[in-house]
Amino acid sequence: MRIAWRSIFSSAGAVVAVLIAVRLSRHLVRDGRPWPYMTLVCLGGLVTARLGHVADDRGSYGGDLTRIVTLAGGGIAVTAAPI
Repeated sequence: MRIAWRSIFSSAGAVVAVLIAVRLSRHLVRDGRPWPYMTLVCLGGLVTARLGHVADDRGSYGGDLTRIVTLAGGGIAVTAAPI
């Protein structure tokens, strides 16, 4: 498996964003509720980014479910992540 530099920066950016969001929400929410919420937001962003990439390049996948689910050989569409 090959790891690209943009994957490392994307992952680091997601971790930093979660840490900043949780830190800023501490004065609003006293218990540990922000952690599960931020985790779900990040995972949801990854899933929608992948679905956006598959929808954008659906001819390449040809309905092959294993290629759609496998992240190692594919990509993500950064424009679909906020959806």
